Amino acid sequence: MKTTDAGATWTSVPSGLSTATIGLYAVDFASDGLTGYAVGTSGNVTKTTDGGASWTQLTSGVTTALNDVWTADGTTVFVATSAGNLRKSTDGGATWTVVYTGVSYTVQKLEGDGTTFMAAGTAGNVRVSTDGGYHGQLQTPVWQQQMFTGI
Repeated sequence: MKTTDAGATWTSVPSGLSTATIGLYAVDFASDGLTGYAVGTSGNVTKTTDGGASWTQLTSGVTTALNDVWTADGTTVFVATSAGNLRKSTDGGATWTVVYTGVSYTVQKLEGDGTTFMAAGTAGNVRVSTDGGYHGQLQTPVWQQQMFTGI
């Protein structure tokens, strides 16, 4: 699906992906509006470089669900795993490394601004990193619940 009017209307776009990609959970586009990533079940990561007109399947090295994706520039990409860690690519999704954040829970949501990076998930945990996601300081949220699904 694609929108060109901020979601007022949607049109179907053939993705060219196999049916194994069913179950996408999140999508994020770089600031250029052309490069984007979508993630979902069974470690699925897909990438577009033409604003969503076509998508390419990438290999994440993960077999569990990827709950969220975040990119600012289209080259550095973070994905949140249900296995309790983050994966980071610095080459547009060609290779991935595990990023230590100190989380021992399912990461549900990612957000950042290019310098500061946040990861939130189950058990009311929110961590903030200022070093590219390698270390995360546990935050005390104002409102605690069992699972955060947004930042």
